[in-house]
Amino acid sequence: MKFLRFFFFAILSIMVSVAPARNPQRGYRGFLDISYSRMNAELFGFQSSVSNDWGISTVHGYQINPMFFAGVGAEIISCSPGNNFYVPVFGDFRADFKFGRFTPYADLRAGYAFADNGGFRFSPSIGYRFNTRRRVGWNLSIGYTFQHVRGSSFQVGSYWDPTHVETYVIEPYNMNGFTVRFGLDF
Repeated sequence: MKFLRFFFFAILSIMVSVAPARNPQRGYRGFLDISYSRMNAELFGFQSSVSNDWGISTVHGYQINPMFFAGVGAEIISCSPGNNFYVPVFGDFRADFKFGRFTPYADLRAGYAFADNGGFRFSPSIGYRFNTRRRVGWNLSIGYTFQHVRGSSFQVGSYWDPTHVETYVIEPYNMNGFTVRFGLDF
């Protein structure tokens, strides 16, 4: 019950503090986000597993004009089940729109995820920017994430015959899913 009360007052305070939308100004701009992705692995064209990915990312770059931003970023992502970590490094391109007080945006992150089986990563999203101070805003977005995973091989000894070793090969596969991001821009 205390959590619900806290959550209600936190949302209310953000809504009350939201000022009329201001476009980002030309120059340096940074972002700090947390994200959640529900990823599905597709192996041989079939869904084979589901992963819950939590991440923390930071992006730094240049606001070209009040609408367009370009930067680079990195994210640390924890996958479960398995407790694996990987680090995508990406280019981030963002377009901020302004329709009166309504401030939506479109964001595209594309890069490479470094891990044992890392590969190409692509994550477009759309969202809304809540302006709270002159150059600070809260961002909430939903989107899609695609991750290509390189194949790998591993060896397993036989339970019945310890001298017999079999090699298993995992073909390259794709992961994709729904992503939600919440963060701060400055």
